[in-house]
Formats: sequence, structure tokens, C-alpha cells
Amino acid sequence: MTRFVTTAALTAATFAATALPAATVTFDLFGSADYFEFGGDSDLVAFDQGAVSFDYVSAGALTADFSLGYAAADGTPYFGSFTLYDEGRTIAESYDLLSLGQSFGVVTADFGGLTALGDPAFGTGLSFTFAFDDFSLGDTPLSALTDGNSYAYSGYAVSEPASTVPLPAGVALLLTGLGALGLRRKRG
Repeated sequence: MTRFVTTAALTAATFAATALPAATVTFDLFGSADYFEFGGDSDLVAFDQGAVSFDYVSAGALTADFSLGYAAADGTPYFGSFTLYDEGRTIAESYDLLSLGQSFGVVTADFGGLTALGDPAFGTGLSFTFAFDDFSLGDTPLSALTDGNSYAYSGYAVSEPASTVPLPAGVALLLTGLGALGLRRKRG
């Protein structure tokens, strides 16, 4: 009877934990971005920006690159990329800018199709939120930038939670085997 209770408890605990909880990875970023206009299109680009994370265990210096391409008239995004590096090695990157918004002086760029090469906690998307150090740019800073200028900023990037990780199929086989052993012992 004790073995049956033990087997039942193991089975219940295993099924209660059919998926591991999801986590996010957060990076604080800071640096200077360059702004350019080309025939009604706007580009905000930054390379080799400083980054710090308390969620990601790095091998060395963390840096990031990003580019935001959008229509100067209404802020509609047309291109964007975001890449994180650990000691020069790419750990996560996206070339799919899904949305670009701005309010109260804060800019938010959401990226999809995130490819994570360094940490399983990264999901498939990333949100980059930042503010320029120049508060005179107002509530909608992307529309107030001037062609050819550089702008200091600080912000953070947060990966969307990685999808829950299902337990491997081998666990079901293990439980079946334990159950069979319990039944065999009970009959014997």
C-alpha cells in the first residue's frame, strides 16, 4: 500500500508540473542614437550601445544595436532590427518590427521573430522602451527629431516570456513503468 501511495504521489506531482513557468530577460540600455531622414522616411539607428542585465548571466560586456525605420509623417513603422551581444557574440536578434508607439516622451518598439542564441528564457518577441535625455522633444519625440543629429537615450528591453516548456515524453513512459511495477507488486 505504501508503494502505491508513493507512486500515486509521484504521478500527481508530475502531472501538476506538466509545464515549467515562463520567464523573461531584461536589459537596461543606454547610449546615443543617430537620426536620418530620406524622402519622407525616418531612420533612428544605434550601434554598440551599452547594456546591463540582472537576468542574463553574461560572459563579458553586453552591447546592443537597433534600428527603427518609420514614415516621418505618421510614425508608421516599415523596418526595424534589434540585436543583443555578449562579448561580441550574438545572443538574440530580431528583424521584425511589429509596432512603434510614442506617448508622454516615451517610445516603445515591439519586435517579433526573436531568435535567441544564448538563453532559453528568451521568448519569440522583445519590447524596447526608451526615452531621450532631451525633454524638449515633447510627448511625441520621434516626430521632433532633426535630420543628422544624435540623441542620448536610456531605456530597457524585455523579452516576452518563453513559451512554457512541456515535460519530455519520456516522463509518461517512466510513469507507466512505475505504475506497472506497482500493480505487479500488488498482485504478487
